[in-house]
Amino acid sequence: MDFIYINNYGGKELSNFIISKLNVDNISSVVLLDERNNEELFAIKDNSKNKIIKNSIFYSHLYYLKNKNQFSKILCFANLPPSVKCNAAVYTYFHQPLFIETPKGLTFKEKFLIFLKTKVLWLLKNNTDYWIVQSENIKEGLSKRYKIAKKILVIPFYPPLINTNSKIIRKKHTFIYVSSGATHKNHYNLLQAFKIFYDKHNVGQLTLTIDKGFIKLYSYINELINLGYPIQNLGVIDREKLAPYYAGNEYLIYPSLTESFGLGLVEAIDNGCKVIGSNLPYMYAVCNPSVVFNPESVEDIVKAIETAAFAEVKPTEKIIKNEIDKLIELLK
Repeated sequence: MDFIYINNYGGKELSNFIISKLNVDNISSVVLLDERNNEELFAIKDNSKNKIIKNSIFYSHLYYLKNKNQFSKILCFANLPPSVKCNAAVYTYFHQPLFIETPKGLTFKEKFLIFLKTKVLWLLKNNTDYWIVQSENIKEGLSKRYKIAKKILVIPFYPPLINTNSKIIRKKHTFIYVSSGATHKNHYNLLQAFKIFYDKHNVGQLTLTIDKGFIKLYSYINELINLGYPIQNLGVIDREKLAPYYAGNEYLIYPSLTESFGLGLVEAIDNGCKVIGSNLPYMYAVCNPSVVFNPESVEDIVKAIETAAFAEVKPTEKIIKNEIDKLIELLK
């Protein structure tokens, strides 16, 4: 299993989930890890089977040149197949919607890096036998952009996260957004909308999870907090500690401009949150949200927050199913 391009956020949660399931079924595997990872963060039984290499195509290429005939099945877990053709059944998990369509608002550097990565993907796309995606929306985009016809498998999977603390009380007019601070996550529009809403109504609370690595966004959030806006920034937080926060908030607010799946959507719904989010295809691949808005319009986000706060809205319906067992069967 190739996890060398995985080192944080949802990708680490999903990869660790797969490793844990393989352990339960006693399926033997070799795990490639990014050297930035701490092995103890992964549920690997036999550390002697790990291979730690640098996060680069060059070092990955060297590994596959040496070991291309050593495995019966290979799972690559970050959009890119091996750089050489291997004598194995190769499955590549594709989860990056930015490689399909680039949303507005990205910096030149971000756009350039995406451009380079898409060119690499074009070069390597024939080195995999199957692509695995989490939704029909991503399947359609991947097929259209990279001219892939019949070998895309839709297998949604995610580690369950349920709050077990019955003492948590869900507060009114509360909103949580669990995500990184990447540009396409659209935090600035959300923060501007929440600021306008709070100035107008003097109610509400917004909880975020932005770490110090996103310097400008982190600083802006602190500025708003210092001005008295009821914003709570949890920073980097262990996933198992998130459930009580979901359980204590009335709404998950999700303004992201693009997603392959949106793990936070599933986690929030499973913990009783209603979803107020972007009126985009990725949203409807996971759920029927309670309220939607145009994520590029601050005014529309404000209106949606007002609707969620002061009107009776329908419950959110999760429509996706967890098919982790189907994925594990492929790897046996």
